[in-house]
Amino acid sequence: MPQIAVKIKAFEFITEKLLEWHGLPNNNEENDFSKLKLFKLLFFVSAVNASKTSNGLLDIFTNFSAMPYGPVESDVYENFKSCRKVTVNQESTKINEVEIDYYLEINDFKQQIIDSINALKKANKELVYYSAYDLVELSHQWISWKSIFNLARKQDKLSLPIPTSLIKIEPKIFKLTVNEFV
Repeated sequence: MPQIAVKIKAFEFITEKLLEWHGLPNNNEENDFSKLKLFKLLFFVSAVNASKTSNGLLDIFTNFSAMPYGPVESDVYENFKSCRKVTVNQESTKINEVEIDYYLEINDFKQQIIDSINALKKANKELVYYSAYDLVELSHQWISWKSIFNLARKQDKLSLPIPTSLIKIEPKIFKLTVNEFV
C-alpha cells in the first residue's frame, strides 16, 4: 500500500489534470470543484482502468469506503488537510505554487494517472462538468457502493470499506441515465 504522502500527491496531480480537462486556468478560484466533487471524480478516475486483470489506480487508491454520498478514498479524506498543491473549500479548488520537484515521489504513477483520465474522458467527455450531486447520483448506481452501503446500513453504520476486487469486476458506469416515465 502506498504511503499517505504518495496518495495525497497523486490526488493533487489528478486534481490538476481534472482542472485542465475542464479548461480552467490554475489560478481560477471560480470553479465548482468542491471537496465532494473531487472525491467522486477520484473514485471514477481510480476505477476506470481497473479490471479483472489490472488494478489500474486501485494500486494507489486502495482504501475506498461506501459512505452516504458515495465511495470515498478514506486515506485521502482523513489526510486531506496535508494537501499543499491544491486548496479545496466547500465550493471550489485553487492550485498553489510549490517547489518544482513536488511530484517527484509520484513520477512512476504520472503516466498511469494521465492514461486513466484519458480513459475517463473517452467514457464520458462531459463527466468533469457534472455537478457534485450528479456525480453522487452516478456513484450510487455502482454495485460496489450499493451492496456495501446496504450492508453498512444493516449493521447500523454509515460506512464500510469497499473491497477493490468488487470495484475491479463490476460494470463501470460513467454516464447518468435519464429515467423516462411512460
